[in-house]
Amino acid sequence: MTTGPDEIKKKLDFLEAAIAEGALEVEFQGKRVRYRSLDEMRRIANALKRQLGGGSIRTTLAVFDKGL
Repeated sequence: MTTGPDEIKKKLDFLEAAIAEGALEVEFQGKRVRYRSLDEMRRIANALKRQLGGGSIRTTLAVFDKGL
């Protein structure tokens, strides 16, 4: 079964809302899923973002030193 971008976006929105609530057990479209941890949920959310082409947000920090 192929999942389109709209369906992936719905799953991502639902999963991110559950993460924000700290819920490990969710029901989406009549299916109940129990995750092992919030970390697992975050990894799945990042995978869904990659499917949508968004990927994870990466931050770079520059540090400068005068060498004194």
